[in-house]
Amino acid sequence: EKPATAWLAQWQIAGDPKMTTTWYWAFNHLVAQTFDHEALSTSILQYARARQWSRIAEKTVTRDVECFIRSYVPRVDKAAGEDALEPVLAELGLIRPVAGRLYEFRRGPKPSLPDGVFAYALNAFWNRHAPSAATLSVEAIAYEPGSPGRVFKLAKTQSLSA
Repeated sequence: EKPATAWLAQWQIAGDPKMTTTWYWAFNHLVAQTFDHEALSTSILQYARARQWSRIAEKTVTRDVECFIRSYVPRVDKAAGEDALEPVLAELGLIRPVAGRLYEFRRGPKPSLPDGVFAYALNAFWNRHAPSAATLSVEAIAYEPGSPGRVFKLAKTQSLSA
């Protein structure tokens, strides 16, 4: 498997709010570096209520958050004492378990992120964010919701050098 496929999947899943609310919210709006199931579920429900989304069920959000976490963090098979099958997005190293049901985003260098995938994501973000602009600020690329910096959890300096 090539890491480019997983990085491109990450961009498609977490880079567009129309695709997956949980993934988009977690990578683009959740400010906390660490989180647990409950905190993430609560923040998504608050977001939905603020936008008056009437067709959102707490149980659905809870399941979505569980699916989100399982996409990045392999489960340990306690009976076998070994790691279960690793989810595709786990290889990206974007989220790691800290303790119990507490998780942490891993911001910083992403050596396996191919330049071509970053360029694709930057172009897509630019076309969505400022299609008529001749330039984009480093801050926008690194920190704006839906930006490569947010979706890939890059450090500001890596957004410049990628």
